[in-house]
Amino acid sequence: MSHEAFTGEQIAGYNFDVPAPTEGFDPNSEGFRDMPPGTHEVELVFGDSGTGIVENQMFRVKDEGEVMLNQLRPKLRIVAGPHMGATTLDFLPMPTPGKHMPAKLANRWANFARAWGDDLAPGALVPHGFRLSPEWFAGKRCRVEVALQTDEHGSPKLKRDGRPMTGPRFFGYSRAIGSGPAASGPPAVPAQKPAPVLSGPPSDVEL
Repeated sequence: MSHEAFTGEQIAGYNFDVPAPTEGFDPNSEGFRDMPPGTHEVELVFGDSGTGIVENQMFRVKDEGEVMLNQLRPKLRIVAGPHMGATTLDFLPMPTPGKHMPAKLANRWANFARAWGDDLAPGALVPHGFRLSPEWFAGKRCRVEVALQTDEHGSPKLKRDGRPMTGPRFFGYSRAIGSGPAASGPPAVPAQKPAPVLSGPPSDVEL
């Protein structure tokens, strides 16, 4: 394979007759690597560096102690506008086969699950036919409220390069405009329903 530099004549005559951009191209995009604070319409990202599940994460629930559940780590990507392409990662408790899910954690999970446009049937934690797969999420969008992250003292968390950390707010998911009733706020506590489980290292997660 040749790696020779173009000559001035070749540069001047460069052929820009190329295929049209793929869906999602926005000539006004100023996408950031990190998702900025605000409310954004997003899609779920799959693949090797996309959404994942980690087993046996510890959640501390006020007045209820500690519980071990699987954790969904959804990777979210803005689909349009000046920040198109910016991503963020969330850390959510999820239904775990054989494990009790406290109401506070179940409510937080349900806020995410119903935000994609499908209702939850009575006594269910996921919509009918729900799958964590590119096929099920194809064309689905939701809105997520992103905020600056703070420590237990209320001070902003910073990255190694000094930039502030951002991430989805607790109960920060809602339905995209036009996709159905709003999904903000905690729902009634539903019963548990098993969900697919992958693997990963455990860690201690505060709630």
